[in-house]
Amino acid sequence: MKNIKYLLLSLPFLLAGCREQPKWMNDLQTGSGSLVVYQRPSIQMVPIKLDENNSRLTAQVNQYFARHPDMLADIAKGLKLREREITDDFEPGAALADSQGNLAISYFGRYQSPQIMAGVKVLFLFAPKNELIRIFVYEVPLE
Repeated sequence: MKNIKYLLLSLPFLLAGCREQPKWMNDLQTGSGSLVVYQRPSIQMVPIKLDENNSRLTAQVNQYFARHPDMLADIAKGLKLREREITDDFEPGAALADSQGNLAISYFGRYQSPQIMAGVKVLFLFAPKNELIRIFVYEVPLE
């Protein structure tokens, strides 16, 4: 009887752990480099106010990278850097959208000793159904 009580108490935690994670997380964890493009996106992006769906996705992405802090640096490694090393911390940026309704969530990694370039931006582009379309990685000049 005592064992059943413990099982019933732990059941919600077990079920929460069994939730299927989003496809974009699986793509990142498998190291699929097919989504990564080392260039500035050619699409025009504008800042947006987040709706409920975009707020949820943005929070989910930020939580994911808070738990996997080295992953952003790993994604940025393929870029031929003009400057020195990137600081360890990538900062979340503004949420942007393109004309097709795709959401862009960006992160910025500052160079330790910037001279011409300030750092590296990693921009995740999501389709309206929260599917990761592309990851852009590019250097950002000093302003």
